[in-house]
Amino acid sequence: MSRARAALGVVVCLAAALLVAPSSALAVTGDPSAAQARASQWWLDGLGVSKAQEVTRGEGVTVCVVDAFFDTSHPDFVGADVSVGADLTHATLSDFVGDPQKDHGTAMAALIVGQGSGPGRLEGTLGTAPKSKVRWVTVSVGKGPSTLDGIKECADLGANVISVSMSGSWQPAAVAYAQARDAVVVVATGNDGSSQEINDLAGLWGVLSVTGVDASLTRDPRANTGPATFPLSKIDPAPDETDRGGAAVAGPFSRVASTSAACQDIVTPKIGGGYRGACGTSDATAIVAGIVALVRSAHPELNAANVVNRIIKTTKPSGATSLPSVPLGFGVVDALAAVTAQVPLVDHNPLGSCYTGGRGVWDERVKPSRPEPPVNTRLAPAPWKDPIPDVPVAAPAVSSAAPSTAGGSVVASGPVSGGGVPWLVWVGGVLVLVLGVGVGVRVAGKGR
Repeated sequence: MSRARAALGVVVCLAAALLVAPSSALAVTGDPSAAQARASQWWLDGLGVSKAQEVTRGEGVTVCVVDAFFDTSHPDFVGADVSVGADLTHATLSDFVGDPQKDHGTAMAALIVGQGSGPGRLEGTLGTAPKSKVRWVTVSVGKGPSTLDGIKECADLGANVISVSMSGSWQPAAVAYAQARDAVVVVATGNDGSSQEINDLAGLWGVLSVTGVDASLTRDPRANTGPATFPLSKIDPAPDETDRGGAAVAGPFSRVASTSAACQDIVTPKIGGGYRGACGTSDATAIVAGIVALVRSAHPELNAANVVNRIIKTTKPSGATSLPSVPLGFGVVDALAAVTAQVPLVDHNPLGSCYTGGRGVWDERVKPSRPEPPVNTRLAPAPWKDPIPDVPVAAPAVSSAAPSTAGGSVVASGPVSGGGVPWLVWVGGVLVLVLGVGVGVRVAGKGR
């Protein structure tokens, strides 16, 4: 059921739809209830989210969600600070009649900023960062504004976190644009079931790429994962489409790992009221983006590079002898540890950066060409795909001592060939924009 379509001169990005077929995991018959929605959220306790929310609930942080359609009239959004950031498509519900992915963006927003519902708000979907601000940006599932355009809009909105539960093309300029503005970019690895490869956008340097696990913290085999890939002989800092990072961390994909094409494990709001069930790295990504928002709220002194560092340095042990390692990268996110642990400061994003030119831990031969942007860097918006100017060197780092805690503690896909893609390269101390050769894009999904 591929949504891939070619676009002249650009690569069009596609929405990563979630599976909605029933499963026995929650013993759901008919439409799921608000009580089942809350019961499906095993990560609230299992990944330390509830205890982290005793420290912060995401106050002061803006999360930008890139997706195809949003409807926030659901009761779970009452009291939430959620609104449109940019509508690039002006899509209406009638454009999605019969399309199971019409609820996708609404579900992603709820997993970040949902307020719950029912008596005492103890039912319904509770977001991981319910006091954060969510701004959504609509992009196209066909020809039109793409995921990359959405990332640009989020950066111009001043987002602290950009959540992309969609696939996208290999285009470093889009991510560099956001990184230059001190945004943490969180992207789903995809749902093809690959153990060797993640989607192109998720593999770009510095992106916090998210694969998926079940409630036992075991990788769900439907979630894409993979190692970094690059020619061993290649140290040119300008990568091509074969040159990418791997899965960085894991978040909630399902309740019970399975190879079934049907899943209703994670219950979230749907358009028009009520709930629907699904599984996927889409859900995992939105949940992790909310945890990133908790970190940014608890540690406003940290720039994006150090926020990413806290996330990956505080993961639950994956059992690997060296990190990052397939299948879980650095491991499963731990919200409480990410918010409260003592973590030494770093000068650069350990996952690399399309903006600084480094590859981080993925390939330590390639070092950054310039400093990371300081916290809350807000460069003036520039024409899309223009070279990005330098920003001042960050002020001396502030200690990241832990704060005190109160109360303790899937869809089908196909490859699509694209046109040339721009890349930011240092030449003689000057950042210039050059064109790479054609690359492909893969949709987060089940087939090939």
